[in-house]
This record gives sequence, structure tokens and C-alpha cells, in this order.
Amino acid sequence: MAISAILSTGCAVDGSSGTSPQTSATSTDSGIEGRTMVNGNCPVIRDESPCPDKPLSAHLTLTRPHSDAQVASATSDHAGWFHLALDSGIR
Repeated sequence: MAISAILSTGCAVDGSSGTSPQTSATSTDSGIEGRTMVNGNCPVIRDESPCPDKPLSAHLTLTRPHSDAQVASATSDHAGWFHLALDSGIR
């Protein structure tokens, strides 16, 4: 059974930009980590006046597909970073 994530409206998960939270290279923690961001909300984006996405603190809930059964939840920090801890191999 797959697991799907439900994010607050207007959020996106992006673990590829900015500086991620520091984690130990020997860590055995399993889960999902990333960053919640919101559109800069500019009507027109121009090179001379960029409108970058902004970090968003949001509550995230991971549920099973076609169900309201909660698997995990987390709140992203002021910089938008979050980690949803999951047991390895969860179904």
C-alpha cells in the first residue's frame, strides 16, 4: 500500500534548494524530509525584479491512500524545513 502526503494549501515540497537541516552521515533515521515553500506572489516576475519563493511554516500530515488514517505528522520550521519520521519499510 502506498503512502501519500497531504500538504497545506499553497505549499510545495522542495528538498533541493537552500540549506537543508544538518543530519548525521551515520544516522539510521528513516522518513521524508524537505522544505515547504510558497510562491512569492508577484503578478509578473521580471529579471530586474525577481520574486523568489518564500519558506513557509506549515503542518504536514501523512495519510494512507483513500483513508484518513494518519501515519505521521510534522510542522516545518520558520525556514520551511521538516522531517517526517517513518519506520523503515512502512506500508
